[in-house]
Amino acid sequence: MSTSAERDVQAFFPGIAHQCFPEPALDGKPALDGKPARRVRAAVGVVGPAVLDTVVRPTHPNALTAKRECTLEESYGGGAVNVSRSIQQYGGTAMADFLVGADSYGKLMREDLSEEFQHSRCVCAYPQSRRSHIHIGGTTYTARPPLTLTRLPDHCRQRVTENRVTVVAALTPDDHDFTAEALSEARFGIWVPSAAQLSETRSAPRLMQLAQVTVMNDEEARVATGKDDPIEAIVVLSERGCRGVIVTSRGGALARIDGDWLFAPAHQVQAKRTSRAGDTFTGVFALTIASGRPLREGLVLGQAAAARHVTEQPPLGDLDQLAAWASTQPKVALPRPRIDLPRVVTMAFAATATILAAVAYW
Repeated sequence: MSTSAERDVQAFFPGIAHQCFPEPALDGKPALDGKPARRVRAAVGVVGPAVLDTVVRPTHPNALTAKRECTLEESYGGGAVNVSRSIQQYGGTAMADFLVGADSYGKLMREDLSEEFQHSRCVCAYPQSRRSHIHIGGTTYTARPPLTLTRLPDHCRQRVTENRVTVVAALTPDDHDFTAEALSEARFGIWVPSAAQLSETRSAPRLMQLAQVTVMNDEEARVATGKDDPIEAIVVLSERGCRGVIVTSRGGALARIDGDWLFAPAHQVQAKRTSRAGDTFTGVFALTIASGRPLREGLVLGQAAAARHVTEQPPLGDLDQLAAWASTQPKVALPRPRIDLPRVVTMAFAATATILAAVAYW
C-alpha cells in the first residue's frame, strides 16, 4: 500500500483488505488499441439529451406577501451537456450527440450548443424540448417528452464506434432499446443512469451488463439494491452481472471493475453547491480513461474535479494541472470501524461455554 489513505480504506473496508489497489487495464490491455498512452487532446463520445433549465429564484424569499419578485435564469443542462463541459474544461474534446426537440427551443439549442461544442451534433429526437423548472426553495418540475427514436442513427453509431470512450447519459426507462444499442456499440461504454432507470428491475440489469462502467451516487445505489452500504450495493450489482460500477459519496468514489476494487477518497472541502458534481466527476473520469491513464487515476482526478466544482473554483486547463492540485489537497479521513464491545463479550462467553460443555461431555 502506497498511501495512508489506502491503508485507511483497507482497514475500514475489511471485505477488500486483501486488495492492493491494482490498476486494471482496459479489456486486459494497457490501452484500448494496445499502444502506450500519449499526452494528446483526447476525445470522448457523449450521447444524451440536452435540457433547457429554468431556475426560479425569489428575490426576497422570506417576504410574507402573496406576490413575490423572482429572477429567472435559463441555461442548457442535462447530463450529456454537463459531462461534455467538464471534458472540455480539462483539455479534452467532447464528440457529443445531443438529443434535442423539434420545436423553437430545440432550434436555439442546436445553434448555441454547436457554437459551444464545435465537434458536437444535435439530433431531433423529441417532439418538444426537454425542460426543467427548478424553483429554489420549492419543487422541481421536469418535462420528459417521449423519445421518437428507437434506434441509434447511423452517424451516431459511427461516432460511438470510433471513440475510445463513450458516455451514455440518463434517459427514461422507456428508452431502453436506444440506451442498449448505444452501450453495445461503444468500445468502452460508461452509463450514467437516472434513478428511474435504476428502479426498472427488468431493463436495468441488462444495461449494466452492456456497460463497462456504471456510475451512480450512494442514493441511486440504494434505489437500485436496497442496500445502505456502498460495498454491499456493489456486491449485489456485481452478482447481477454488472461488469463495473462506481459509487460516489461524500467519503469518496468506490469502484469494482472486472473484479478489482478501487477507491479514491474525497477532498476535505466546504461545499457551496452540489448540483452537477456527479457529471463533473464522470466527464473527467471518462477523459482520463480516453487519455490512456489507469482507472485508479480516473477516480482520483474525478474526485479532484468534483471538489473544485462544489467549491466554485474555476476548472484547470488539463489533467496534469488537476493532478498537481489534487496531490496538495487534504483528503477526507475515513472513520475507523466501531467495535460493539458488549456483543464481542457476549460472543466470547458463548464460545467459552460451548467449549466447556464439549469438554465436559467427552
